Amino acid sequence: MPIYAWDSEVVAEILLEELESFEERAVVRISENVSKIESLELEESSIENELQRGKNELKKLEGELKRTKGELERLEIEKQQAKGSLIQRILDTITDKQSQVNELLSEMEEVRMGIESGKNDIKKLKERRENNKNTIKKLKNDIHSINKINETMRKEKGILESIAADLESIAAKISDIKRTESSRGAEDIRNIFSEKELQQKGTEVRNIEKIILDLGIISPEYIKKVIEGSTSHMLNHLASATHGFVGADISALTKEAAMKTLRRYLPQINLEEEIPKELLDSMRVTQKDFDEALREVEPSAMREVLIEVPMTTWDDVGGLEDVRQEIREAVEWPLTHPDKFRKMGIHPPKGILLYGPPGTGKTLVAKAVARETAANFISIRGPQLLSKWVGESERAMREVFKKARQVAPCIIFFDEIDAIAPVRGGDTNRAVERMVNQLLTELDGLETLEDVMIIGATNRPDIIDPALLRTGRFDRMVLLEAPAKKGRMEIFRIHTKEMPLSEDVDFEELTEVTDGYTGADIESVCRETVMLALREDINAKGVEMRHFRDALKKVHPSLAENIMDYYERIKDQFKGGKPKEEKSYIGYR
Repeated sequence: MPIYAWDSEVVAEILLEELESFEERAVVRISENVSKIESLELEESSIENELQRGKNELKKLEGELKRTKGELERLEIEKQQAKGSLIQRILDTITDKQSQVNELLSEMEEVRMGIESGKNDIKKLKERRENNKNTIKKLKNDIHSINKINETMRKEKGILESIAADLESIAAKISDIKRTESSRGAEDIRNIFSEKELQQKGTEVRNIEKIILDLGIISPEYIKKVIEGSTSHMLNHLASATHGFVGADISALTKEAAMKTLRRYLPQINLEEEIPKELLDSMRVTQKDFDEALREVEPSAMREVLIEVPMTTWDDVGGLEDVRQEIREAVEWPLTHPDKFRKMGIHPPKGILLYGPPGTGKTLVAKAVARETAANFISIRGPQLLSKWVGESERAMREVFKKARQVAPCIIFFDEIDAIAPVRGGDTNRAVERMVNQLLTELDGLETLEDVMIIGATNRPDIIDPALLRTGRFDRMVLLEAPAKKGRMEIFRIHTKEMPLSEDVDFEELTEVTDGYTGADIESVCRETVMLALREDINAKGVEMRHFRDALKKVHPSLAENIMDYYERIKDQFKGGKPKEEKSYIGYR
């Protein structure tokens, strides 16, 4: 069963290529036409000069013809005189006079032939002159036509520049929508609006495509390019989504995608009759079929650990400008520029600890880093490694690092790392202590972590074993604070950029009334807003400010009062300040 892909983003990109190619061809063609006009003008001038020379020559021939006729008349008179003289003096020099008459007759014949030749030359010159006039007329028409073509192409160039700008904007928007959809869960309610907007953008691309087709500037290879480009785009998407898949896994994936296709066509099939050939020929496996199959088929070799390539980028992270550069230096640079560290003779950091209140974007930041570095992403929630069987927790930890080395470059993200790496001693469970020891062994063991970066996240940095926070393990500790007003504005814009908003939506008001809200809280507000709009009308075309106000009545800030004071004290301790003895505020959850 053949695959089929027709991607609006690819269509927009190829249309842009066609426009750029046409502009290049138009510039060359205009230049060629200008050269052709100059050549035609030179030819016209040459023909006009030749025509003038023909006129002069014709005038000269007509004069010669006139003189020749006069000479002929004179010779006729002389002939008559010669005859009369011959009769009177027949006895005198008969032979001489006969020769004279013969010479005159011969000369007259030559003159007659000259006259005929002159008449023919005049006729030819007149024909040539007429041809030259027709040629000049045709050349002038050609020049006029070429000038019209050039003028049309110049006008179209302005139109095409506007179309190209629209296409670039649409392609960027489609890419942005797809990336945002991929970063969300498949069941996210906001995807309803995203799909509607994708359909709208696809319609806009088709409208522009029709305009360009009507202008007649698309190459004959356009359809082939779009299908090949869309298919390549789909295959690249599948390749990036199938890290860790072996041949058998890919085979299972393609079979499942084909089954999804058959299920789509099932309503058109009468199982009691033979399936029509036309229906069989029309069946195509699309990217949507593969995406649905990917949710059900996982790599057989890595089923113990979830490995993914996140679609989250820094554009999806708002309100963290202060820490973004620090995170990039600690995580992105070692994976994207390892040669620079080798050249400088130092080892890059092995890990980074993100700490802060829940909902401030620790997981989101880790995914964005993985996306920007094109690294695989293994997400581990601390408790999921713990097992009641002796040795199983340590084995699970070893397996995580083993898989990370196999799929390097890779980022291992330990969410709630405090659950598997608490302070050893005292009342700590022996199994947990062994887990901490195993983690330290993996970080400092004989088997190096080449192209593997460790990111830990916690909202309880005070209970993490200090050994993990020493140099050579988690080298950087980064505090993610609750977003300030500017950050909240960015987060609102990120989560509403694909929502059809009414004109009364006021982001300034929303940021003012959400002081103390985390990024996760703001996302919940946006989601609840959409739910309220759909609950009111399932065919709602957008959301209004009243929906946001109603949502804010239901979604409250999750941070306890003065919680950031605690994290600021922890930050001072990590920097070398004196530890405070006040009681922790962390007991709120």
